Amino acid sequence: MFLYSPEITCQDEDSNQYFEGATWFVGNCMVCKCVQGNIHCSRKLVLTSFLLFTQTIQKASEITFNEDCNQPECNAATYRKKNNGICHGKYDWKCLRA
Repeated sequence: MFLYSPEITCQDEDSNQYFEGATWFVGNCMVCKCVQGNIHCSRKLVLTSFLLFTQTIQKASEITFNEDCNQPECNAATYRKKNNGICHGKYDWKCLRA
């Protein structure tokens, strides 16, 4: 069983403070954790591609990207704000009617 430290050991660039060992979710695709005084955030993006207007049926293909932000190399507060909950894209189908 993992116990949280009673001491605040991580602080982001907006002065939010976190306990050592804390893990929290930002949106539905990003997870952050406090590890040895630094905040580590990551998100998983899955892109699906498929061919349109073909005579044959083809299986969609997926590409998975993992993006990480680790202090002190990365501004964790800015990363969380910029990517909060963004884990998929939306295609504007009107573009196909040109």
